[in-house]
Parts: sequence; C-alpha cells; structure tokens
Amino acid sequence: MASVNDEDLTPTEVELVNHCAVGTLCNLSGRPPDQVRVRASVLYELCVGTRWPVHPKGVQLAGAWVHQPLDFEYATLRVPLLLGKCGTTVAAVG
Repeated sequence: MASVNDEDLTPTEVELVNHCAVGTLCNLSGRPPDQVRVRASVLYELCVGTRWPVHPKGVQLAGAWVHQPLDFEYATLRVPLLLGKCGTTVAAVG
C-alpha cells in the first residue's frame, strides 16, 4: 500500500481524518462524485498505521467511493472500521 503524506490529502480525506480523531461518522452521502473519493491508502493508514490519532470508536465512513483496491490481508486493524453504503474497486484474488 502506497504511503500517504499529510500534504497529499484531499479536502474530503482531511475531513475523514478529523472525524476519526473525535469518533464521529464522516457521511459523504449526497455529495458530488469528486467530493466522495477516499484513497484506500488513507483508510489503511487510519486503521493500521499511527500517523493520525483515531478515536477508539474507529473509522466510520458512509457514502464514499474508495479509490484503489482496499486490502487488509495479513493486517491487524488497530481500530474498528465501519463502511456504510461505500463503493470500492475490487482487487483480484487468486
């Protein structure tokens, strides 16, 4: 998974990081397509890494389109992950 720098975050990803810090749902439902994209690498860093503080309630995201395949194989999530009505690119398995 590609590494993510704070300077590279989109406004939508900054909003997600801020919600994760306080344990609230980041609901992107009803927004234009360019405002609902979140990179899989950002979700991975939030759930597995330590770059940003995440509330014990974890990552709560709704209405997003996860750009790039989201792959947690062999990873241990440090916080819960809740994805509601999110779309994603599916990685090939096999």
